[in-house]
Amino acid sequence: MIDLKKTDLCYPDVELYYIIYTSNDRDEVISYSVINTNQCFSAEYEPIDFYDNEQEWINVLKEHNITP
Repeated sequence: MIDLKKTDLCYPDVELYYIIYTSNDRDEVISYSVINTNQCFSAEYEPIDFYDNEQEWINVLKEHNITP
């Protein structure tokens, strides 16, 4: 997982994957997706976890019974 404090970013150097949770307990996912290098992302939710490894992101989603 990459520790990014910002929830506004544009044109990341690498494809990024994110998961947004309802609380710091990270027990319920409310959104997830990918940010391509030609895209911008903005969110007012916290917490958000960012990943630069697709398999790691998939594994975390699977822990929440989500198949992307």
